[in-house]
Amino acid sequence: MTSLMLLLACGGDRVTLVVPSEAFEAFEALARHTPIQDLTVTPSADPASDAGGRGLQVAVVQDLDCTECFELTGDGSDWTVHGGDLLGLQYGVAHLFEQGLGYRFLHPHDPWVPAQHLDPTALGGRHNPEIDRRGLHLHTLHPTDAFMDFWEPDGDAGLARAEAVLDWAVKQRANHVQWVGLDDIADSGFRHEDWVATTAQILEMARTRGLTTGLGLQLFGAANLQQSFDLLDDVGTEAEQRAEMHQRLSLLSEGLDFDVYNLSFGEFYDEDPQGFVDSATWAVEEMQAVQPGVEVPAVVHVGADLTVEYQGEDLLYYHLAKHVEGLTPWVHTVMFYTLFDDAGGAYHHEEFSEHRALLLDRLHAGEPVGYFPETAYWVAFDNPVPQALPLYARSRHRDLDQIRLAGATLEDHVLFSSGWEWGYWAHDVAALRHSYTLQDDWCGPIRFMLEPQGSGLADLVCELGDLQATALIDERLAPWLAGQDNLMVLGYNLDIVSQPVRPVWEDLVAYDDEARALFDADVLIPLVAYRDALQGLSDRAAGLDLADNRVVREALDGFAVDALRAAFMVEVLGALMDADPGRLDDAQDRMAQAAEVIAARHGDLHDPDPERLVSEEANATIYPFGYLLRADTLCYWERELSDARNVLEDAGLVVPGCSL
Repeated sequence: MTSLMLLLACGGDRVTLVVPSEAFEAFEALARHTPIQDLTVTPSADPASDAGGRGLQVAVVQDLDCTECFELTGDGSDWTVHGGDLLGLQYGVAHLFEQGLGYRFLHPHDPWVPAQHLDPTALGGRHNPEIDRRGLHLHTLHPTDAFMDFWEPDGDAGLARAEAVLDWAVKQRANHVQWVGLDDIADSGFRHEDWVATTAQILEMARTRGLTTGLGLQLFGAANLQQSFDLLDDVGTEAEQRAEMHQRLSLLSEGLDFDVYNLSFGEFYDEDPQGFVDSATWAVEEMQAVQPGVEVPAVVHVGADLTVEYQGEDLLYYHLAKHVEGLTPWVHTVMFYTLFDDAGGAYHHEEFSEHRALLLDRLHAGEPVGYFPETAYWVAFDNPVPQALPLYARSRHRDLDQIRLAGATLEDHVLFSSGWEWGYWAHDVAALRHSYTLQDDWCGPIRFMLEPQGSGLADLVCELGDLQATALIDERLAPWLAGQDNLMVLGYNLDIVSQPVRPVWEDLVAYDDEARALFDADVLIPLVAYRDALQGLSDRAAGLDLADNRVVREALDGFAVDALRAAFMVEVLGALMDADPGRLDDAQDRMAQAAEVIAARHGDLHDPDPERLVSEEANATIYPFGYLLRADTLCYWERELSDARNVLEDAGLVVPGCSL
């Protein structure tokens, strides 16, 4: 038995943190969200001298000359966490709990508690962050778990969940959390007053922990498709715009103090280029007027079909942000696509080469720029299908690795996060950990998180991510596994594209022989191979000797639903190509099996109030339901199957829209 295990065996499960008096509130908050049965936080003017007693005694000492760094020293009878500042000290304590005691901070509301204390195998050495700003953008325009805790929290319980998310962000080595404003507070009144009071409490929780905070805003109301809080309903004269912006911004700064206003410009919409630059410039100036010193990054969205000419340069519309004084461009990519690989036609992009060039050129020139990728897309694409996609974690690592190989140093890396169930918590965990210390192995943080669950599980999750990179990105199978709703199909007719496009079934069955041969080679044959590989992974995972807990069950359900989704699509597409309605019965069987997996998963969610995630209730977003409802009802599967029966059998079925 190791020295630390002996110490705890003699002292029970008692852990005492002796912390600087000025850091007491932060560590009290940390203790509230750490499931150690007997964890005590003691303030002291001299923690190094005051630590001592039964159990594990940890002195927390701010004595390093570095930012957000930490180092642990100890001899088995006591330990000291050294840090350069408040966040570094908290990172160090989290590191001790993980490496020394075996805890794993997985889903924000569901850490894993070890059955026994483990050997501290990696406590030594200095830890320094590689990227200055490492954060989460909680995309509260989507009806996700974070929306329900940061925008519409249900009293004290909701605020406690918001605090748990902030605590989790710290334990993942983040230093920034932001979310998006919605327009239900655009007028002063009770809703606005209630929001200010609630948000002030959340901001205080964040400040207590040393986190900076931000709020996402949209500039042009005409581009506002998702009820974001926008600054301009009408693009009038300069005086009219400034007056409207000032009034709207005053609603946000009234008793609140965000560190960042993250400005976006919508999607599928373009303003006159000079009008864009002028309005954005005035917006920055008005932001500084109502809240001096606030930082203003700007979302450089994607959309290859939106191009403009400005000052003699042909450029993508959203790249106009680089011409606005006071804005820091945050280069955005969507879904699991990277800056360095095929983009599958998402938003009309074959790849995001222009975004890559903007980021790298500014980094090499020493100009301010950030990277703002996604760890979930949500709408009809990933977790609402559902699909388990560790590919997201792999892609986020690939970007950071390639940026480093290009000789550039990234300063801002903020993750666009849309939900944590179905294993999506691991996407944020891995990307945040790599933001702090970039490992050679993309799956290193996932291996660490899953290590206690039994041999082999992490290896299979990592293998799944690699398999998905080949199948979904390189072979472009993503649109055939994603969902498709009726609004997307209407958009195709107007050349409005978000996720990669696939044909509607009526067009598919009309293919001539040449097109059918290409479809077989490019889609059906690789899709069958992907199905078989997924089934093999699922079978191997089911055969492992693993613990029986929610983390393991979630991983096994993810393998199973991925395999069933691919098998379902093989049968539907095969039926259409072969004009064989009988294969639709096999697809129906795959869907029934998936329903059982999903029912089990949705009865075993991490969230402390899981019903809200599958509810059909109105909220401040445009989506009157929780973000997992479409997965819960298998709406996209039902849509695909009903549509295929109508095409092949003239069944006259009502095809669900699966959108709003």
